Amino acid sequence: MNVLQWLLMHAADNRLHNYLRYLKTFAAIIKFEWYFSMQTPILWCNGSRKLVRHPLSTNAQETKSATLIEAIDRERSLLEPLRAQAHSIDTSSLPAHALRSWIQDLLKDKPTGLTVVFESFGFKKGVPSEADLVFDVRCLPNPHYDKVLRPLTGNDKPVKEFLEKIPEVISMEGDIIQFIEKWLPHYIADGRSYLTVAIGCTGGQHRSVYLVNRISEHFRAQKDLIDLQLNFLDRHRELDSIPVIKL
Repeated sequence: MNVLQWLLMHAADNRLHNYLRYLKTFAAIIKFEWYFSMQTPILWCNGSRKLVRHPLSTNAQETKSATLIEAIDRERSLLEPLRAQAHSIDTSSLPAHALRSWIQDLLKDKPTGLTVVFESFGFKKGVPSEADLVFDVRCLPNPHYDKVLRPLTGNDKPVKEFLEKIPEVISMEGDIIQFIEKWLPHYIADGRSYLTVAIGCTGGQHRSVYLVNRISEHFRAQKDLIDLQLNFLDRHRELDSIPVIKL
């Protein structure tokens, strides 16, 4: 049993009269690097199938039990001090293999400075809750409507050649880079450990993937950023969620 499980159990039994105060104490002592979250409808679907009740669904001071959704909302509220100081990752649409890969990337030679995460996503599945900056590129021409390009992704050469010839795509790429370059020093000065830049198109397969790769490559090539101890990571939420079939 870990610390949080122990605290949740005792909070449910009302043996800690001020659970939030104890939680803040732990948050002040221990530096929580990551906070893994999941959307409430998915948590409700998973939790409603289990025989064990949520530990916060009952409270000795209340005359009636809370519903599962109410218990989840209460848990979110109690854990907010941890979420506020950590890098939040929404695992709602991530299969186990993708989450494992993301964590491995975060653990690789972690610098003491800011880690900038460039993440592509599809608006059809919602905006990543961990995003600090969100850029909507759905206004750009969509390779999906080309039957040859439709099954490909922004990682494939034909899609790259299609997009790099479009003036609007080139302009969008430059504007996003310029915005990040302007405000990046301010995020560094703010003392953050992580900055997630999310770029979204309709399905998260072509345009957003291409732009994340291009923009990430641009910043990795900037030698003057090395002294700032910056680390750059790429994520493609929808592509990473596709199961890898080993032959």
